[in-house]
Amino acid sequence: AIDARRNVLTVLPSPNSGQLTTVGRLGARTSNFVGFDIPGEVQTGERFGYASLTDPSGRGGSALYKVDLDTGDARRIGEIGNRAPLVSIALAP
Repeated sequence: AIDARRNVLTVLPSPNSGQLTTVGRLGARTSNFVGFDIPGEVQTGERFGYASLTDPSGRGGSALYKVDLDTGDARRIGEIGNRAPLVSIALAP
């Protein structure tokens, strides 16, 4: 999960504990308009997800980022949408 308030990637180690553990900083700022999804099986052995992060200033739209699941580092891929903030994304299997 992405904690938009702190701009970090978090993980829920156990669904029963209810505690979030911080993986690392995204290296990008976002508003509360965040989408995040993790693809299923990846052949390369990479562990990553994709996030739509929205400019917190309100002047820009959303951009697509590739997020390293081991470090939290988010690398910008490019703008998505028509400058309207995205609140969710889903990846096809």
